[in-house]
Amino acid sequence: MVATNRLGYLGAMSMPLFRPHGAAGAISPHGAVSELTCAELAKLLRRLDGDDATEQPTEPPPIAATITWPVADDLASQLAESLPLGAGPSHDAPPPPESESKSAAEDREKPPSQRDLALAALLADPPPHDDDATLDLLYTCWPRQTLGATDPDLLAVASNLARCFGRPGKTPMAAARAWRMLDPGTFEAEFSALLETIVGAIDDWQAHQSEFLILDFGEIDLIEILFEGLHPGRHQHVLASVMSIKALSHRRLGLLRRVPARLRRLLEPLVEAGQREAALEELAHAKELMRRVADPLGFAPIIETAERTAQELDKLARQVAGESAPPAATPPLAASLPLGRIGG
Repeated sequence: MVATNRLGYLGAMSMPLFRPHGAAGAISPHGAVSELTCAELAKLLRRLDGDDATEQPTEPPPIAATITWPVADDLASQLAESLPLGAGPSHDAPPPPESESKSAAEDREKPPSQRDLALAALLADPPPHDDDATLDLLYTCWPRQTLGATDPDLLAVASNLARCFGRPGKTPMAAARAWRMLDPGTFEAEFSALLETIVGAIDDWQAHQSEFLILDFGEIDLIEILFEGLHPGRHQHVLASVMSIKALSHRRLGLLRRVPARLRRLLEPLVEAGQREAALEELAHAKELMRRVADPLGFAPIIETAERTAQELDKLARQVAGESAPPAATPPLAASLPLGRIGG
């Protein structure tokens, strides 16, 4: 019915509504010259439909939460400016100052090195999708045996590769290797933030998906690297939440068993410096972590392992405090038995 009213009204007009191409104007039904824009025509059609209400602006759909990596983004933008890959020399660049030496000018015009090209590829958005090729690019920039690195470029690469964790195009082996190269003490905040993000995403999957989550070996390795890179006495919440990841299965027990040995290495500098009180405080925080993990409603093997680990931490605390360990119970002597004879 609405379409009929529109057509009837428009058909009753003896003159065209729109201005012909090249004409000065269009003649309205009342003989006045006017131009009908698209907005006016839409308003006219709404009035014919009886919709006189003003059009309300529609709100855009909510934007999905995304993880930003400012270090990687900033470094990538800097490399994009310094390494215009695939582009010829810029004709708009200002000439070098006269005071610039000839060697410096030659360095400016030198093409990017193989490491620069590999670094730019590792910082691309999106990052590379081939895991083996990405590992080759990583080893082009840093040696395979690199450990404890404090290079911010490596942190930017590791962060960029970890952005695709659990998504199509992920490079789990390269991402885990890049994070293993970093010094966890220098980048403690970045280790904690990434582990918290990963655990949160996995917890959300386990709460809303019926399918069992399967992680690649490289993804499991990355979680273990982040877990063991954090001090057990300073990140109890995020470390305890790792025990809820069912895809880790019994590898969670190994993470707990290795806590005392890691703490012993971390506390050696404090003990050697005579700061026993600070070391004992760190041990108390680590024991609080074991208390959180030993949830009665949790997985029984994890509870038992956490309790045993807490006992090991108690022994370590007595050693740090300089106390002697209680003597072990002496087993009863076995009854005297005659020695056997060969061949007898």
